Amino acid sequence: MWLMNVGTRTAVERLAHLFCEMYVRHRIIGRTQGQSFEFPLRQMDLAEIAGLSGVHVNRSLQELRHKQLIELKNRRLVILTWLGLQAMAEFEASYLHVEGYANFIAIDGAVAEIRTNHTEPSQRLAFEGGSLGTVQIRRSERH
Repeated sequence: MWLMNVGTRTAVERLAHLFCEMYVRHRIIGRTQGQSFEFPLRQMDLAEIAGLSGVHVNRSLQELRHKQLIELKNRRLVILTWLGLQAMAEFEASYLHVEGYANFIAIDGAVAEIRTNHTEPSQRLAFEGGSLGTVQIRRSERH
């Protein structure tokens, strides 16, 4: 996935993809607060990870901010619009192959829909509520 990321995506798309992946990984281990997580990386770290120059990273971050997809403040990355960031990155989390993996289809506000390895392909589970500890689960037959 990262070969494709560096080889075919624009700088903005690369960073968007990185942020999506980091968010999903942090969420799986319970290290998110809403749609934000601790983000100690500097722009030069991002440049090395994404194969970009520092100047290109700076411009790309400005574009993501301008499109109101992310906010970086106090060493936290806040995803303002998950669906927009996910679409920009063409992010599909299934390549992460996490045990007990849940594929985040939509995380926006208080509603998240996921597909899990434990449901039939034609079924989805919709989680409604605030934190994962207080969610209600309902089955839906939407495709």
